[in-house]
Amino acid sequence: MQPTSEIQNQLDAVLATVVDGCKVWMYLASRPLTDQEAARLSADAQTFAEQWAAHGTRLKAGHAILGNQIFLLYADERHHNASGCSIDSAVHWLQKTGEAMQIDFFNRLRIAWINPEGTISAASVNALEPEIANGNFSPFSLVFDLSLSSGADLQHRWLVPAAQTWVQRFLPATAQ
Repeated sequence: MQPTSEIQNQLDAVLATVVDGCKVWMYLASRPLTDQEAARLSADAQTFAEQWAAHGTRLKAGHAILGNQIFLLYADERHHNASGCSIDSAVHWLQKTGEAMQIDFFNRLRIAWINPEGTISAASVNALEPEIANGNFSPFSLVFDLSLSSGADLQHRWLVPAAQTWVQRFLPATAQ
């Protein structure tokens, strides 16, 4: 199960931009965004990134949206480190933006993976059995590791087979 060329192009663009010295935050939307919502989120994120600062120093930051479902925010810490307060401001911004769009970006029990068609699917880990039964998910499915926090990790552990992640404990014994 490999990503479609469109998803792969999005991944490649992110990997070309997010370097080893970046701090990374990834969020999975509670549902796929429409193209209009993705454009709105991207515009709002651009505005946020342009004014995002830590202790009065502007951060060199950016964002990406993958498959209209995964939102990635990053700060290049080779220029200036993101501080606790600046990280809090980013979280609050995304919470407020999500509320306005009626999208939850903070449910950490949801996972995203490349499905057999090569696009992104997402579900709660508690809802994997039907996905396994219909052939949409398996221990070999490439799961987005949303816990990554650095550009270096992103470069090397972006997509991982489900059986090699924390998700494996939610797989029924018959699927392992």
